[in-house]
Amino acid sequence: MPSNQPEPQNRDNQFSKLKTSSYQPSPSTPQRPSSQRSSSKQPRWWLRIILAAVLIAAGFFIVLFGWNLRNLSQASSELFGSSNVLGFVPPQQVQTDQAGRTNILLIGNAADQDTHGGADLTDTILLLSLSKDSPDYMLSVPRDLYVSLPGGGMGKINEVYPFGQRTNFTHPQYRDGGMGALELLIDEIFGLTVHYSMVVNFSAVEEIVDALGGITVTIDSPDERGLYDPNFQPEEGGPLRLENGIQEIDGQTALRLTRARGAAGGYGFPESDFNRTRNQQAVVKGIIDQLEFRWLLDPRNNKPLLEAASNTIELDVPMNQAISLARQLYRTQLDDIATYTLRDIEGQNLLISYRTPGGLAALIPAAGIEQYLEIRSAITEIHR
Repeated sequence: MPSNQPEPQNRDNQFSKLKTSSYQPSPSTPQRPSSQRSSSKQPRWWLRIILAAVLIAAGFFIVLFGWNLRNLSQASSELFGSSNVLGFVPPQQVQTDQAGRTNILLIGNAADQDTHGGADLTDTILLLSLSKDSPDYMLSVPRDLYVSLPGGGMGKINEVYPFGQRTNFTHPQYRDGGMGALELLIDEIFGLTVHYSMVVNFSAVEEIVDALGGITVTIDSPDERGLYDPNFQPEEGGPLRLENGIQEIDGQTALRLTRARGAAGGYGFPESDFNRTRNQQAVVKGIIDQLEFRWLLDPRNNKPLLEAASNTIELDVPMNQAISLARQLYRTQLDDIATYTLRDIEGQNLLISYRTPGGLAALIPAAGIEQYLEIRSAITEIHR
């Protein structure tokens, strides 16, 4: 009877086939070396490190944003009358005139340092005109310009702002109060519309410059020795002395530079008040030049700067236009800003000296009292 068991030779052949077949173990029972199993966990550790770094960075920026938001909110309440920072967005375009220019009126007084008569008089009157397509310029208006006061009477232009404040000036085309009264005069004399305005107390110069860590100015005195004004008290920093050339100055020096006129015993101020206005322009340009977004992004820097601004500046800028205006100022090339006074517009001296009926020294247009046609024509040429 034949046997059912395979022959030994046949079993060997079958075993050989199994060894050379393409059969692989089932996926349900993987067999991987131990070294591969341990290395598969390494990417998870890297993911955790990256995730932790992202969370730390996110936390830092959240804290930074919150810190900045608090600083900005506090300053916004003083400068814009609202602490709601959402009022800044969405930003609207800045206002412009028919020439495509944005005109900013900057006036300065010493109302916060009322240690002498007339502290509320505007000893600094500057008009900054910005354009995306034409050269920017800064015009200084002499404080002794003899003008007609809104409401009647004659006086110096530095009296107009306090006069408008006292008389509660109103006009449908201008702002209320002293700034509106001054804007009306700027329109009548120069034919220019003021879009934004700023009232700066003298102490603001010192505080803002110090908050910025100082500024750079160029002293260009006709006297080879530079500038010297001995008429400052010790508590004000003492006599002002600056050599010609590039100078790094602090807040106290910047304040003295904006006020110095080279009275008795000084030098470097042959035109007195007009030299002072040139120096005021240099300080304003120095402040604008030092303002960078890094100051606004770092709450350690922007807190003292925003506090100085909110404590000493009255700003008339709509919140939703403030960002656009700041951007335009930031893009302004300081070296390209032309500076003018009414004693020197493209080489023209448009003023003459005058003695008021009360015996005060003043300035009037070369063509006569309140004859502004020549001045307006000169401004038109640079305002194109």
